[in-house]
Amino acid sequence: RLQEGLDTLRVLQALQQDSVLCSLFVGGPPAPLTQTMTDLFKVNYSERGSSRRSQEERAVGQWRDWLIDIEGGDDVLTEENEVNVTFDSRLMFATDTDRILALGFDSQPTLEFLHNPVNGSKRLYPEANTCALSLRLSIHASYESFSQYMALGIVQSPHFGLA
Repeated sequence: RLQEGLDTLRVLQALQQDSVLCSLFVGGPPAPLTQTMTDLFKVNYSERGSSRRSQEERAVGQWRDWLIDIEGGDDVLTEENEVNVTFDSRLMFATDTDRILALGFDSQPTLEFLHNPVNGSKRLYPEANTCALSLRLSIHASYESFSQYMALGIVQSPHFGLA
């Protein structure tokens, strides 16, 4: 019946001839690539010239390098084992959806930074607010540390808050 309905308005024929149009109906758009992911987020930097700004620029560089590593299918080494993080899980962590919506998001996702400790402890893991579409990166001195905590934070995030 669905085919008959689509054929009535010649939508079925258009779908069979246009793969881009077909992707809107079947499977959605392709998984985001590194460039798409970096373009998706607006970076909210501190004031230019501040010490926070230089830490934030380093964190964005680490994030972009990490995206490239993950796109290449590399597992992230942690103290206990190797962790595999996919593009879908990264996007899910930040936006609560595993793909970029066909019509985009209501507001542009933002990239922010975790400078201030909580209860005297440095914030090592990334945080996300899926309602506000913000991803907050922790500040690390080394790429290895950034990569490990980023991967563990994303992989373990579905388990937070569950009893």
